[in-house]
Amino acid sequence: MILTTLDVLYIFLMVFTGIIWTLLTIVLLRLIKILWVIQEITWYYEKLKQLLNVYSRIPEIIKETIKEKFSSKK
Repeated sequence: MILTTLDVLYIFLMVFTGIIWTLLTIVLLRLIKILWVIQEITWYYEKLKQLLNVYSRIPEIIKETIKEKFSSKK
């Protein structure tokens, strides 16, 4: 069986595509692992930010309740 130039190009294309897809899959899996860690760090940052926001409002809430108590007595 004699291979033509077009047959050789098809074989080369199939081998090249197989190698590229395998390497691309490996790279994407590693990227997903890295992004998962970044997503967790971001999630913890957002939770901490919300917690600090709530704690920063505590003096304001206390001030308002005291103000309401004194205004209701008058």
